[in-house]
Amino acid sequence: MTISISVIAVAIAVTTVTLFLIYDMRKSKLEAVDLIAKIAGDRNSAALAFGTKESIQKNLEIYNFSPSIRAVCIYNEFGVLYGQYRPSEKIQKENYCQSQFSSLPETIPGLITVRDEIRHKGMFLGRIYVVSDTREINSYVVKTTQISCIVMGVTLIFILLATVYFSRIFSGPIQELTATIQSITQSKNYNLEARTGYSGEIGILASSFNEMLGEVHKRDRALALANEKLEEKIALRTSELLE
Repeated sequence: MTISISVIAVAIAVTTVTLFLIYDMRKSKLEAVDLIAKIAGDRNSAALAFGTKESIQKNLEIYNFSPSIRAVCIYNEFGVLYGQYRPSEKIQKENYCQSQFSSLPETIPGLITVRDEIRHKGMFLGRIYVVSDTREINSYVVKTTQISCIVMGVTLIFILLATVYFSRIFSGPIQELTATIQSITQSKNYNLEARTGYSGEIGILASSFNEMLGEVHKRDRALALANEKLEEKIALRTSELLE
């Protein structure tokens, strides 16, 4: 019962920590993609204001070094696609940048999407749409799950070994004391004694039990002696009456 409760407690604790770490990682990834969108918007605000598509495309080339970014789409103030970044078709066939901002999906299954406005000194210039995959999150989930399973396994092994060790220390003496009590109860032999070589409370319990047995044995002997004397007196009195 104790082992079962310990196993359940460890499983709940490890699962809770794992889920929190995964949630925190996903939150950090969302914040990172949101920051990418803001930086990309700020870097391209001037080019968008002056209508230089070449500068926008050149600025977006930096995302070639970010393999998790699937698309960065820049739209002008009318919601028309003005510049975009996407990996080569060998890497990615899908094109997530639609010609109109209004045609963009709110969410894409299995991907992270962020949309934001592009402003310069408070003036609205356009919008940006960023799509990122979840490879970092997936990798983190796998690693975290593996580590959590290892930690849970090691902890459960430790609990099992500790339970076996302490059961031998505490349960063994108690079982031996119980067996002694049952033997005395069945045989009515109060000369038996519990072993007192234990330390701590169990040793005190065994010593107290032996003292109790000693008192019972003394009373039994005193009662037996009194019965013998009484029988002698009765026999003596009977012989006197017969004479």
